[in-house]
Amino acid sequence: MPLPATGGLRWHSADMVLLSLADQMSTTSDSMYTLIAQLAIIDSLFTIVAVKLSNKTEAVMDRVKEAIDRTRT
Repeated sequence: MPLPATGGLRWHSADMVLLSLADQMSTTSDSMYTLIAQLAIIDSLFTIVAVKLSNKTEAVMDRVKEAIDRTRT
């Protein structure tokens, strides 16, 4: 069931919802661990989608690699 529009944003139902929750700790290392964990989740999701859509993403990834190579020289 879709959620009502809020603040100009329209919410829709999803097949899956991923939540990330972390307490704000007083040490910087705890915050860094949380950030690394969140980035790992996003990276994994990106990789899964890229593999599933490999025929559509191969050209894009080639362009990304070329851009990285150009900026390294």
